[in-house]
Amino acid sequence: MSSGTIGYTVLWDLGEGVEIRQYSKQILISVEGKDLNSAFSKLANYIFGDNAEGIRISMTTPVIIVFKDNSFLMSFVLPTGFSIDNVPLPSDDGIAIQESAPRKVAVIRFSGYLDRDKYLQKLQKLIEILKDKNITPKGDAFVMQYDPPWVPPMLRFNEVAIEVE
Repeated sequence: MSSGTIGYTVLWDLGEGVEIRQYSKQILISVEGKDLNSAFSKLANYIFGDNAEGIRISMTTPVIIVFKDNSFLMSFVLPTGFSIDNVPLPSDDGIAIQESAPRKVAVIRFSGYLDRDKYLQKLQKLIEILKDKNITPKGDAFVMQYDPPWVPPMLRFNEVAIEVE
């Protein structure tokens, strides 16, 4: 039950798997956690109907993960048609709803499974490329994952991203 990938406009292709993109505003449901599977399950329950209105919501990709010191924030982007005014309230008070403003984002693609070391390695490469191009990052970096866990590592599509000026 997927309604596809969230759209964006590519503003620049910087090479080496790096793009600068423009995203429109988005409605996110998010949960903080220490275990990716538990966080994913909470968000999946919400879109499968465990919300105040009991409605099922199509899943979109990517799943967004912001790493913190000893935890992370996982978010699902809700499909087009939802606004902060009509999104169903969560039944689980650990789930937050927020609206992200339109933003310009730099991304670097990679395949394989995600771990903190790979994330840090790709983030460092992204920051170096942005610095070489005189592009200033801002805010926290995040990961965008596009595939379910059963997809073989060499076929998985992931990105490390950071908002830019």
